[in-house]
Amino acid sequence: MRRSLNQWFEAEAIHPVVVGEFEDSALLTVFGQWGKGLFAAPSAIEAEILRQFGVKVVGRLENIRERYYAISVEREVKAPGGNRHM
Repeated sequence: MRRSLNQWFEAEAIHPVVVGEFEDSALLTVFGQWGKGLFAAPSAIEAEILRQFGVKVVGRLENIRERYYAISVEREVKAPGGNRHM
């Protein structure tokens, strides 16, 4: 998401003052709760972030997308009667 944000800032001629970069999302949200800045978060978990951390949405960036991939182990499921379905 960072690269997409940087590209958006550049396109909009916005030069934010970065006061911290966090790999730990818990630390990031604490700084956000304390009013020490803004942080980006996926809209898919917006309701949970609002509920859990008591922060407010100040805007949305519709052109920035984050992709998630789910990887699972292929498994064979046996249906009743011995038919096999995958």
